[in-house]
Amino acid sequence: MKKLLLATLIGAAVLPAALTAATISVNGEAAVGVSSWSYSGDVLTIGTTDATLRLMDPADGGALPEPEPEPGPGPGPEPGPEPGPSECGSLPSNVTLLATLDLANAGGRVTHNISGNTNIVSQPITSTSSNAAFSGQFAYVPTTGNGGINREVWVSDCPGASSYSASSILCRANGVQPTVYWKLSASSWQCNLAPSGGTKYLNIKNTNCSGTCGVNRNVFHNGES
Repeated sequence: MKKLLLATLIGAAVLPAALTAATISVNGEAAVGVSSWSYSGDVLTIGTTDATLRLMDPADGGALPEPEPEPGPGPGPEPGPEPGPSECGSLPSNVTLLATLDLANAGGRVTHNISGNTNIVSQPITSTSSNAAFSGQFAYVPTTGNGGINREVWVSDCPGASSYSASSILCRANGVQPTVYWKLSASSWQCNLAPSGGTKYLNIKNTNCSGTCGVNRNVFHNGES
């Protein structure tokens, strides 16, 4: 019955001749289930259970337009920024990272027991002092029974990484009792711990230990904090 009603509409005498031969479709499908229609100003509007189709008479310069597509879903939320990698990446498996060392409040002696010659103890460095004249030293001495063990001490940009570029020669030391002298500003003989580039790390490892070898670390400063 729905198809018969549609055929009657197409062939109705009130419609322009150009429309009688038109193929009525909605989104590429034949219009079925016609529920209403109207004709005004050379525009035929056919309502169906699926959509509404409007046809214009080509004799009046119009066209037989395609039905307007149904609006799609609105745009989703703006994607957030991709999480970037941390400055230093993952902590290497041979590096033990300690709590942050405040140069102005370093406390007393600290003992490191380090196994083998590839394991590294690393500690981020900060200072609650902003005095550019603040300076001191990282001094290491072996524990009892470890007097013949050599160590390497250095300051780096990342835990366990190679010495950082700013005055790198001044920021490392080797030996049984290695000492690194530091300052919170540029110096001709001290490691500059306040250049641009973020957190610095104090690292130490053994170089000739066959088991686990202990070493004591002290932080001394000039009191100008």
